[in-house]
Amino acid sequence: MDWLNETFGPVDPERVHAVVVGLEKYTDTAWNLRGPHSDATRFTDWLLARGVPPRQIHRWSSTLPPAAGVVSPNGSTPHPVTVREATDLDLILETFVSTLAGIPVEDGDLLWVFWGGHGAMDGEQRRILYGPAAGPGVGGAVVVEELALLLSSDRVPAFPRQLIMVDACATFLSEDELSSLMTRRIDVGAPRGDLKQFFLFSAGRGQGAGDNPGREGFCGALLDWLEPQEDGGLTPNLLDMSTYIRKHLASVAEAGGPGHEPALFYLSYGPGYEHHELLSGPGAPDPAHLEMLALMLRSPGMPRDLEPLADAVAGQCRVTIPRQRRPMAARALAAIVLGVPRAVPALIEELRLGGSHDAATTITTCEVPSPFLLSPAEHRALLEVLRAVEPLQGWEADAVLKASLRYHALSPQPRCDGDAPYPGAAPARGDGFGEWVVKLCAHLETFGTPDPGLGRLPHLLRFTEYLAVVSASQTKRLHGWGARVTERLGIDVRELTSHRHLVQEWDRGRERKRATPRVVVRLRTERPPGPVVPGSYSSTIWTDRGQGELDLVHTATGCSDAEVVRDINKAVDHVLGGDRANASDAVIECLVPFTEFGTRPDTWDGAPATGSPLPQILGVDHPVVLRYEGAHPSSAEARRRSLDDRWDARHQDAYVVPLPPTSTLATDPRTAAYGALREHPTTARAKVLAAPRHRLDVARVAAEVGCPVVVWDARALEGVPEDHFDPLPLAGNPFELPEQLRVYRAGALTDAAAPDYVLMLEDPSRALPETLVQTALPDATME
Repeated sequence: MDWLNETFGPVDPERVHAVVVGLEKYTDTAWNLRGPHSDATRFTDWLLARGVPPRQIHRWSSTLPPAAGVVSPNGSTPHPVTVREATDLDLILETFVSTLAGIPVEDGDLLWVFWGGHGAMDGEQRRILYGPAAGPGVGGAVVVEELALLLSSDRVPAFPRQLIMVDACATFLSEDELSSLMTRRIDVGAPRGDLKQFFLFSAGRGQGAGDNPGREGFCGALLDWLEPQEDGGLTPNLLDMSTYIRKHLASVAEAGGPGHEPALFYLSYGPGYEHHELLSGPGAPDPAHLEMLALMLRSPGMPRDLEPLADAVAGQCRVTIPRQRRPMAARALAAIVLGVPRAVPALIEELRLGGSHDAATTITTCEVPSPFLLSPAEHRALLEVLRAVEPLQGWEADAVLKASLRYHALSPQPRCDGDAPYPGAAPARGDGFGEWVVKLCAHLETFGTPDPGLGRLPHLLRFTEYLAVVSASQTKRLHGWGARVTERLGIDVRELTSHRHLVQEWDRGRERKRATPRVVVRLRTERPPGPVVPGSYSSTIWTDRGQGELDLVHTATGCSDAEVVRDINKAVDHVLGGDRANASDAVIECLVPFTEFGTRPDTWDGAPATGSPLPQILGVDHPVVLRYEGAHPSSAEARRRSLDDRWDARHQDAYVVPLPPTSTLATDPRTAAYGALREHPTTARAKVLAAPRHRLDVARVAAEVGCPVVVWDARALEGVPEDHFDPLPLAGNPFELPEQLRVYRAGALTDAAAPDYVLMLEDPSRALPETLVQTALPDATME
């Protein structure tokens, strides 16, 4: 947007002209509005303060009492600028067609135009401005684009620099209104080069400008920025000016004022013709969608009088319905609803609040297009709650996000214009969490609902339900908000209840994990070229005192087996504060790449250079959890039901292979260290995903010594969601997997020798164990 940095250069005030129009009083009194006259007066005063001669300011007004007596801000002193009473549009246009056309080139360098009054979009998506005689059945409008062509043609030879400010609505007209619209035709000449035009409109396409006089409105923001400028005030920096106005109007909307956003155009004529625009608001409604919604609004279940419904929707969206749109017809209301952001969900919500549930359900099920899931009231309520949510650590926010988006991948880019992009990973230490979660929810809102067959609950609601269980102070508010949106969407409340059971199961696992002090070890074998050298392991160790937050305490390379075990024992002392009496309370989570399982544990002879760290790690005197890096935990209800069914039928098919009840491993001196795991069968657990045939010995050994094992097979897919087989990274980018995980998955799912069974446990009489919650590591640890 380099064009917005255009300042138009310095200018002599003696060579500046202006046309200032403020229309308050219309022939149809229902169209009258307050504000344009005072805005025009303030704009005129600013021009005078900048040294523009009064004779070069062409002022038109149609004023309402008590503003009819035009005086200066000082009281009764006559205003130096002659104010002409605008009774007809042709009088105003004469200023453009004749007065400006007669100004010599040497006398006109810069032209300012300010126009405040009623406006709309015509059937060709052009902006129109109504004259003072406009009303129902009386057109009296001028097309802004034709004014622009006139000012850029040889009929107006002066003013190579032009700044046009328009404070008017840009709402779409119904077919009836278009049929009665009459616009003044302007004869334009041939285009001329070396000319720059900049337009700033108070409202984007389809938006109302709002009846908001004073400093809170568009013109108030414009002059609040212009008046204090020291240098170049008559030729302002367009980027700074536009940014200020956009932020001001956004803050007014957030505080309950009109919800509209300015639109900008920049045109440069000449050999290198340019046309830039920054538009807000949607385009014209699709005729088919317009007809469909209008038909629904005429259906028997709808209120007979649509005007209260239109007022309620406009109130939610904080827009003003122009007076010329009344009395309200179904097609006119449909045009407004399809042209205003969040108006479709607002319409559905207001229908349900008014008792028209069947009508609301009809509009919902017909999927009337809307770029937003939430109504304005729902959106404001969500923002209020999100800003009160306790900041989460980055890894904890990432865990919530991953749990809620099992069936969807985050996209770093918006899916279409106007969508909010993915804001990236959550702040590591919680700073800026509030802003991040607001942006994340804006991104999730564009997702809509999951794929067919996974329920209708939108992804945004799935996320807020998970967020509710980790934000104790806001749980009740988030649950209430979720129930409200679910009801408005017409979703069976049982689906929300089922999802909450799923979330509670996830939370119970999270709390169990947080309550146990942990030592997390990531261990890898270093394999330099040549013969295997004793003492070739690298390890990274984190500790968690039971608060759910991992602290990095040790990193080492070139370690022997004994050194690795020593470092782990030191970490256990650290996490327990030196209290060895409670050493058995600590759990060690060993994260090992699948490539490390190259040696059969039951054949280990105690030599330090085996190429596999597994035997020595199991020799540590504490419960040990074995996991591949990035194993994906899933407590999805459908998956759990499928696994329960398989477990119950394990004696009737080959899905489960029970191991012999006796084992020599625990009494064998070479493997006696495995016996420590027997004392903690509920916490010591290994998990292997889609294990190829040559990895099965590891699982069998772990199972025999009392460690439950879940083995997934590529061919046992019935009833198991496909995404369960997708490993996820421990932290960092949610849509990229570490290379070793991608390689492992590819190898596991294409191995022709994969086993036929899917589950294996050491004791056939034991119940199916729960799957451990995935370990979350800080972002900085990812490669």
